[in-house]
Amino acid sequence: MVDSWELILHHTYTGTPGVIFDQSPRRGSHGNAVDLADADFHTDGSTLGSGAVAFHPGAKILVPAKAGWNPLRGVRAEVICRFDTATGIDVLLDAKSFYFYRRSGALGCWFDESPHQYTDITTDLNGLGPPVDIPVGQWVRLGVLHDGISTVELFVDGVPVARIIRPLWPVKPTDVVAIGDFVTTPSPSTSGMSGRIDEVRVWRLDPDRIDRAFIGRPMDPAASQCWAEWFEQLAAAFEALRQANGDCPKRLIDLIGAAVHSGVADALTRTPQSRSTWLQAAADYQQHWAAGDLAAIAPTLTGLAAWLQSEGVDPSQNPAIQELLNDPCWKQLLSLVPPMTCDPAFTDLLSGGAGAW
Repeated sequence: MVDSWELILHHTYTGTPGVIFDQSPRRGSHGNAVDLADADFHTDGSTLGSGAVAFHPGAKILVPAKAGWNPLRGVRAEVICRFDTATGIDVLLDAKSFYFYRRSGALGCWFDESPHQYTDITTDLNGLGPPVDIPVGQWVRLGVLHDGISTVELFVDGVPVARIIRPLWPVKPTDVVAIGDFVTTPSPSTSGMSGRIDEVRVWRLDPDRIDRAFIGRPMDPAASQCWAEWFEQLAAAFEALRQANGDCPKRLIDLIGAAVHSGVADALTRTPQSRSTWLQAAADYQQHWAAGDLAAIAPTLTGLAAWLQSEGVDPSQNPAIQELLNDPCWKQLLSLVPPMTCDPAFTDLLSGGAGAW
């Protein structure tokens, strides 16, 4: 099964004081200390030798967000920290398009969705149980997850403590990240963290996850060659479309993205039953695809379509999907792309499953 998340920042604050090395696979999110002295870097954090940074108002770590921060769409973050005070606002992580914070004992995360508005999840307003009070003077692991489409969650020591489920806009990309305060703050800062941070990790939804899952399907050499040739023909069709109408390629990318996002968000948020049914069908689909068992996928899709329609989820009535299907650029592309006929298992899947929609 393909991992949907890509680690794009991993700081541990061990080693030479002031040298903030990114240990994520990309090595693209190194940090720069701002108003932090060598004495603020401690050898011991949540465990002996784990390292930690002592933050105070005005101090932060700035990260030029290069490799891995565009696109984001979905994001996960986890911070191991210890607070010194119970009041005020402590910004743990600010990426401009979202910021993760503690305010007077409660945990929260704000996401920019302009021009549509914003999403702000807090343990006060969206809690899953008794009120959450983040402790003072105690190491704690705090987390947030935005899946890019329908769900935002907050975590304390790995346990979900707040949740929002509704259609969401994808998380916007960024070009700079701050740890311990906002990227930009008036002087003197009143939002800087008072406490210590031991470790920070940030993941994004892997933009290549679908491609990697697609090519991960077992297939014989003839089918592999078939797909290679078909993708060359698809690229040629896009180029012909671009020459005929320069606006079409970008328009189609936007329309396809909007149609997929809207259709999936509708299924995941219409009812609790539609959500659980979709998630189970998606898991079954991925398992069958990874095993090369395409014959088992068509019944999965047919059953999913029938169930969702009984719950009021009808793709044929989705405005974003209909806008794509009725768009002249889409129709022109279909006229240019040759049919996929040299992979019988895939052709059978299309004829057996796609008709359900």
